Amino acid sequence: MAYFREKKAYAGIIKLASLPDEQIYDLLGDTVTEDLKNIFASVCDGNIEPIKEIIENSSLDEYVRTEALESLLILLNHDVIFREQLVFYFKQLFNGKLEVDYSYVWEILPRCCSLIHPAGLKDDIEKAVADGKVMEILADLDFMNRQLQRSIDEVLDELKEDGDYSFISEDDVYLLEDWVGGFSTEEDDDDDYPFDEDDKNEMEGEEFLRNILSGLPSVPVRRASSVGRNDPCPCGSGKKYKKCCLGKEEND
Repeated sequence: MAYFREKKAYAGIIKLASLPDEQIYDLLGDTVTEDLKNIFASVCDGNIEPIKEIIENSSLDEYVRTEALESLLILLNHDVIFREQLVFYFKQLFNGKLEVDYSYVWEILPRCCSLIHPAGLKDDIEKAVADGKVMEILADLDFMNRQLQRSIDEVLDELKEDGDYSFISEDDVYLLEDWVGGFSTEEDDDDDYPFDEDDKNEMEGEEFLRNILSGLPSVPVRRASSVGRNDPCPCGSGKKYKKCCLGKEEND
């Protein structure tokens, strides 16, 4: 849904992100700390108010809140919001909107400021350190000062080149293969995808994605192991996981 920028998914994702931490990790696993910021940005359609509410809600999981915070940098990269908006909002966070809860959000906020160029935010960062809201080593004042020596355009251009701060891409969707345990039901090692490389090159974007997703099993898929089907089996047998312990697990 995020790949298609489906804004109808936004409300549901916000509800998921607002669940107690044990529930959200059971449902989303590593996505919470790896791709959630990209998903937020991809489906929000410029409506950042629910994202702000997550950032400011100290009862929610700190890593979910951090992903929400970093999603704003993705929206900046894609010209959905402007740097001036972020500077104003980050100043609000430093000066009362963000509860002092000694969470990871406070650790990442100064870095976010530096990544968009800390001009206009330097005093707020230093005051947060002086007030004990964030440790100096975590605020990374050296990095902040190095960024201040560069132009704003140079810093923002560098951020745009950072693949971590982008919308969900086609490549991200291909990684679903590991999560579902592979698309193919064939034993042939080379048939993990229902289409070969030539097919992929001929089809672009949404058309290719729809064809790939049509190959997914129609039955519910249980949460997969972190070991891919074609990875070496962790038991040390030298066989691929799907040829060894995975088969035993499925038979059990």
